[in-house]
Amino acid sequence: MKCLLLGGTGQLGGFLQTSLLPVTTALAAPSSSQLDLRDLDAVRAAVRALRPQVLVNAAACTAVDRAETEPALAMRLNAELPGLLAEEMKRLGGALLHYSTEQVFDGSGQRPWRESDVPAPLNAYGRSKLAGEEAVLSVGGRVAIWRTSWLYGGLRSNFVGRILQQAISQDALQVVSDQVGAPTEAGWLATLSADWVSGLARGTAHQGLLHVTACGEVSWFDHACRILEEARHQGVALRAGPDQVMPVSTAALALPAQRPLNCRLDGAQARRMLMCRQPAWDAGLPEAVSRLAMTMQLPVRQAPMSSRTPPATR
Repeated sequence: MKCLLLGGTGQLGGFLQTSLLPVTTALAAPSSSQLDLRDLDAVRAAVRALRPQVLVNAAACTAVDRAETEPALAMRLNAELPGLLAEEMKRLGGALLHYSTEQVFDGSGQRPWRESDVPAPLNAYGRSKLAGEEAVLSVGGRVAIWRTSWLYGGLRSNFVGRILQQAISQDALQVVSDQVGAPTEAGWLATLSADWVSGLARGTAHQGLLHVTACGEVSWFDHACRILEEARHQGVALRAGPDQVMPVSTAALALPAQRPLNCRLDGAQARRMLMCRQPAWDAGLPEAVSRLAMTMQLPVRQAPMSSRTPPATR
């Protein structure tokens, strides 16, 4: 099966390049220098030239605050591009896997959001991602949209990398404590995506909208504490440890973009339709911290401890 991957150098895309190789006969993953995704005419021409049987779209403008000042760019990459991809894949008779976000919801309440809940995004980023979902679904054809949340993995630009960088350079950290969701390891999502692609040939790939995340829930504050507990276990020399992480409210940060507080997604339907097991939200954290410690060349104070101390209950 011939596959085109867009966004292959991003947080999820790097893992997708590895996971998709064994399940495709040919994998094209053009970089931004090879294909400018802002140029929709160029994208259309590339899809028509390559004629993929499946297209996995991991490309997006994910800078939430930047989307407030550059809403046209967010709409171009998060809405217009997915709509074009859906049109082209329908014309080719192929399939499209597209990723979305929990930020299509307003974050009210405490219950995890279900696929049947009505979206009401609070910020420009969420509005652009919702517009992308609507564009893809309006075209129809063989499409799947997976909403996920709080991705982390091998890039320093994600939350895990930022917390580690701050902890080796600062004496204390402030992290919001009133946003709650499920951090989702990008490698697991990429593997599940490859399973979906391989299922296309068997006719078992689920189509439509699903919430695909890790299980459990945690605040950004407690997530940060867990990251630093793991880093300390692995011997990373920290200036600020878990006890130096201070909780702060989202409102106190006065960020340009409003954030939803309830970022929980209900993954029950995805478990049934994809026949998958949701990992715990921190299952991939040791590997992610280890990988980032190497790629970021973080200072090491001591050899890793022989046994892990259970994380403190917060």
